[in-house]
Amino acid sequence: MKSSLESSNTLFNRGLSLIQKIFRRLEQEGRCGLIVYYPFGYPDIESSIKLINELSKIADLVEIGIPFTDPTADGPTIQAAYEQALKKEASLPVFLRLLDRLNLHAPAVLMSYANPVFKFDLELLSKRLLAAGISGFIIPDLPAEEKTHLLAGRTDRLPVVLLASPTDSLKRAAYIARVSEGFLYLVTALGVTGIRDSFEERIFEMAKKVRVEIGLPVAAGFGISKPEQVARFAPYFDAVIVGSAVIKKVQEQDNFRSGLISVKRFLKELKEAGQKV
Repeated sequence: MKSSLESSNTLFNRGLSLIQKIFRRLEQEGRCGLIVYYPFGYPDIESSIKLINELSKIADLVEIGIPFTDPTADGPTIQAAYEQALKKEASLPVFLRLLDRLNLHAPAVLMSYANPVFKFDLELLSKRLLAAGISGFIIPDLPAEEKTHLLAGRTDRLPVVLLASPTDSLKRAAYIARVSEGFLYLVTALGVTGIRDSFEERIFEMAKKVRVEIGLPVAAGFGISKPEQVARFAPYFDAVIVGSAVIKKVQEQDNFRSGLISVKRFLKELKEAGQKV
C-alpha cells in the first residue's frame, strides 16, 4: 500500500497541482487568465521553439500544438500552420527529441489529437513532458466516456483537459467537466477554431451554470482575438484561450523579430483586458 506522500507525488498529482496553482493565483489577482496556443514547427521548428519560450513570459499557461494530418477541431489558420509545420517534419517524436530546448517561464499543456499521444507509453511520455515543464494534455478528439474508459485509475500520467461544446446540454457539459482534469475547455462557438467578431449570449450563461455546478475552472476557446472580447469573457470565465490570432500576428510581419514584437505587444493588451472589475 502506498503512503499518502507517495500517492501525492504521482505524475498525475504533480501535473494537476501546477495547473491548479495557476488558477488559484488568477483568482487571488482578480484576473481572467491568458492561455496562449502556438503550434510546434511553425513557421519552422527553430522559430517555433523560440516563440513558445517567449510567449511563456507573458501567458499564464501555454498550449503547445502538435501538428496532425487531420486536425478536425482546427480552422483554416491553424490547419495551414500545421501543413507548413508537417513539411518541416514537425511531429510529436521530434518535439520530444527537442524538449531540452524549451525554456518555459509558465506551465504548459500539450495539445494533440489522440492518435499521436496513444502511440506512446503514457507513463514514459508523461515523465518526459513533466520534466520539461508541461503539466497536462488537451486531446480534442477524446470523448469523455472514452477518456474514462482508457485512463480510469491511472496515476502514472499527466492530467487530460476535455472540451465541452455550446450545443451540449448543461447536464452533458457538467458531466464532461467532472471528467476533465485541471480545467474545462469550453468551446465558444460552433465549428472550428478561427477569429470571430461576435459570440452568442448563451455561452456566457452556460459558463456561469457549469462553474456553479462543478466548481472547476472554465477556459473559453475558439475565436477570441481582441481585448474587448477578453473583457467581455472575463466576468464569466477563469481564462481565455487565444491561438489563431497569435498565428496571424506572426504571419503579418516580414521577419521573426518584428513578428515577435507584434505578438508580445498584442498579448500584453489581451492580458490587461482580463482584469476583472
